Amino acid sequence: MQPQPAEGKTPPNVLQFGPAREPFIPIPDQSAKDPGLEIHDHELLRRAGRGAYGEVWLARNALGTSRAIKIVYRKNFEDSRPFEREFAGIQKFEPISRSHPGLVNILHVGRREDYFYYVMELADAAEDPNSETRNPKEARSPKSEPVAPSDDTQDSASALPSPLAPRPSDLYRPRTLREDLRQNGRLPAERCVEIGLALTSALAHLHRHGLVHRDVKPSNIIFVQGAPKLADIGLVTEAGDSRSIVGTEGYLPPDGPGTPQADIFALGKVLYEAATGLDRREFPDFPPEIRAWPDATQAFELNEILVKACAKDSANRYRSAEGMLGELQLLQKGKSIRRARQIEGGWRLAWRGAAGLAATAAILNFVLLASRVRQPLIAPHVEKPSTNELANHFYVLGKEHFQVFDGTNMAVAADLFNRAIQADTNFAQAYGYLACTYSWGGFEEWNRNLEFLPRGKEVADKALALDRSLAEPHLALGFYYVMREWNWSEAEKHFKHACLLNPTSPFCHLSYGEFLKMVGRTAEALDEVNKARSFDAHSWIINGRLAYILREARQFTNALDQIERVQAMEPGSEVSDFEQTIFCALGRFDDAIEAERAFRIHRGDSQQTLDRELGELKRAMESEGPKAYWRRELEKAKKENSIYDQACCYAQYGDTEAAFACLDKLVKARYVWFTFMVKTEWMFDPLRDKPHFREILQTMHLE
Repeated sequence: MQPQPAEGKTPPNVLQFGPAREPFIPIPDQSAKDPGLEIHDHELLRRAGRGAYGEVWLARNALGTSRAIKIVYRKNFEDSRPFEREFAGIQKFEPISRSHPGLVNILHVGRREDYFYYVMELADAAEDPNSETRNPKEARSPKSEPVAPSDDTQDSASALPSPLAPRPSDLYRPRTLREDLRQNGRLPAERCVEIGLALTSALAHLHRHGLVHRDVKPSNIIFVQGAPKLADIGLVTEAGDSRSIVGTEGYLPPDGPGTPQADIFALGKVLYEAATGLDRREFPDFPPEIRAWPDATQAFELNEILVKACAKDSANRYRSAEGMLGELQLLQKGKSIRRARQIEGGWRLAWRGAAGLAATAAILNFVLLASRVRQPLIAPHVEKPSTNELANHFYVLGKEHFQVFDGTNMAVAADLFNRAIQADTNFAQAYGYLACTYSWGGFEEWNRNLEFLPRGKEVADKALALDRSLAEPHLALGFYYVMREWNWSEAEKHFKHACLLNPTSPFCHLSYGEFLKMVGRTAEALDEVNKARSFDAHSWIINGRLAYILREARQFTNALDQIERVQAMEPGSEVSDFEQTIFCALGRFDDAIEAERAFRIHRGDSQQTLDRELGELKRAMESEGPKAYWRRELEKAKKENSIYDQACCYAQYGDTEAAFACLDKLVKARYVWFTFMVKTEWMFDPLRDKPHFREILQTMHLE
């Protein structure tokens, strides 16, 4: 479970959208009595909504703070499976909810024999207590699971609040985007961009954890302390879960819900309504008076993003929420999305290959345009889809998970690629990516002992037998030879060949860059990672890896600058944690301590705890110097049973014998991170002139 931000504090990097209105909670009355349920440390005040499967109650906790509580009853389900499915969904979402400022916080989950419940933060109060909360046009899809006929505040088909909406007779009503649009009409384009940035970042975070929302719409976007958040998390489920058609008509893409791209489609429709004041069913029409708007230029630019987000064909949409987020960030900075699209379209036209002087002139013109935006003169790589639509469906979902690059998502990606192969046993592209999941990603969480490496080589060979032009199998083989055999020359052949086969692939250049860093060629590694950035400038993962390699190249100041950029892209990302080590490398231990403080505050640690722990560390360093810092880090490494971190700390502490004892264990175990770092880890610098260290490098064929 991830720690939550301190109560009452606005998380860092959260856009502010005007003053919050403290919700007013009426005293209980006889029309909605406390049902006598056991809700830990909370007093139920008034039932705010009732639906097919449960109720939403306004409540106060033991400190007097207003909350919303959802109670889901087992008796309202025909059998236990959907009830358990809803509870499982809450279990998956609960720890994630507090790790991003754009998601409604789940503060507590409880379960009894006949029901479960969860406690949520309460939205700001809407201004007009007598108006309707929900747009009556927002009816559930007729293909949704059945919902009991009730008033307009009934819950979603998944038995979660929709969206914590009290009946109009109540004095408190949540402030939602739907309510803002009802009261104020269309929003300025600048405001729409700000809201879009917050929500695409939230969706990207949700998708990286293998979940999708499935019901993004204006009434499911609440404001808490003035900041927008995705609420009504009842339909949140694992990506690819398409057991039922759920969501709201008009926000569902033609290909249905259950994928990250379906969430992107729905958000595009939400922003369309916000920017134009029209109903989402009127997309892509403009109001006739748009050219007279003071922000017409920015509205047209925003429309370029919405048209791509809401494309009927999922292949024409953003591949990920990060892609949409990146273009919104460009728009916020004053860049022209329309101009960029014209250049991109021009490249596509030129590469289709019209003959003669006219084509030559066109290409030269595009070269000049491209040079201004630093676009490379390279024909785009074209993937070869399967002729089986089901296989393509699983393949696209698999790539979405694969691109998150963590163990959990790699495991899901492997399963989805296997399903694609089951649907089409000759789907070479799916074999290629499956090989990469086995040979490359998620080692720490999923493939710790490299047991999948032989399988990765087998699948890569199968992919190449089907299609010799694929790049991905060569990446898989490259990592196989690195990790399994320490055969660096053979590995480099495959990485180079992958980049040759797919020269516009960020993944190929990133992978080759990682290899070059492993063998200590950091200048070349930086060139390759910068090539990867040129094809995907807004990927926080690629930008984060650039920060790591800058550190290993001993470009510490540049690494700190790069970390700052990544933190702006992805607040709370892991690069914030290793910022401390760079300050240590520079001898700036006070800054390292403050970096730790900032990271842990974002993580949710209390200020009191930090003052005590870090105060003790500073006092120890006043008398002992850096040794006190490394002794504390060593204690943490031992507690976490991290042999690698212990080796680093012993090396910095000056205990060479203990450091080498740890390194010998890492070599024997072929520990993955040690293979990645042995040539460049700055903390090992005190050991590098020792004969024992040279023996280790010789054992690993690195000398």
